[in-house]
Amino acid sequence: MFIPDDDFKLILDSVPIICVDILPFGDNWTQVLLAKRNFEPNKGQWRSTGGRVLKRESIEEAAVRQARQELGIDINFDKMIFGGVISEVWDNSIYEGVGYHAITIYYGFLLEQEASIHIDNQHSEYRWFDNTDPNIEPEIQERVQNITNKLSIDI
Repeated sequence: MFIPDDDFKLILDSVPIICVDILPFGDNWTQVLLAKRNFEPNKGQWRSTGGRVLKRESIEEAAVRQARQELGIDINFDKMIFGGVISEVWDNSIYEGVGYHAITIYYGFLLEQEASIHIDNQHSEYRWFDNTDPNIEPEIQERVQNITNKLSIDI
């Protein structure tokens, strides 16, 4: 559902936003696909893709929609691995003077690296990173580790 800018700015300034992030993994779970953000928060950083859950949308539907919108791929939610739930707070957002607070539910899944990725306008490019790459932001690295740690338990 589209929310007019003035309304969404007030929402961001008032309450946390529920989000779903997805982390595509490749090469037998040893690499993760990240996208470089075009907008605040985290403009210019390599981040996981995802976004807000829409009203009356399930978490599963949101994850599938975000994968399609932001990466141009179709995913099977049943093959996703739950990573965790985190609270993220930033002093900035797409609106000057307004911070952003997200309650983010994140998942990982195995994606063939040959898959055809088509990023949206929220990102300038995408790239595969080795899971242990020191250039991955610490909070993203924690998500990667949480998901890959579950592989030895779940498989």
